[in-house]
Amino acid sequence: MAYAKTCIDECLREHTGCRDFFDWAKPEASLPTRLIDCSDPRRPRLILTKDWNPYDVQYIALSYAWGGEQPNCTTKKNISSYLKAIRVSRLPKTIVDAIQVVHALGIQYLWVDSLCIIQDSHEDWDRELMKMRNVYRQAFLVIDAASAANASQG
Repeated sequence: MAYAKTCIDECLREHTGCRDFFDWAKPEASLPTRLIDCSDPRRPRLILTKDWNPYDVQYIALSYAWGGEQPNCTTKKNISSYLKAIRVSRLPKTIVDAIQVVHALGIQYLWVDSLCIIQDSHEDWDRELMKMRNVYRQAFLVIDAASAANASQG
């Protein structure tokens, strides 16, 4: 992780093209409705981004294979508790690993579809699906857990 952080820092410091790519002052900049605060990786929690300035926030997005049902998704019933804390012990390994990576890279926020979209709300799905392109496009980095067949593999 230290090597990855060094490479990212060098890239942003010394590569003009990379700095231009990570220029957050894009006119279409927006944020996902919810992000996961990973400042304490033992106690992540959902954060609402309403009224946040998208130019001041960096987040990492996770792309992964669900590989079946995930019992600890955000729902209408548990969202209020997830705004306080999400029990890491109940999360699939891929998401736990992503939380650790985000924290180790010094980024505070993570976007994961199963946690940042209310899974049993058609209204939330419809609204967030319209933002999906920008969620990945405007992420500081995207973690692609492509070698795992499902979320429990890490």
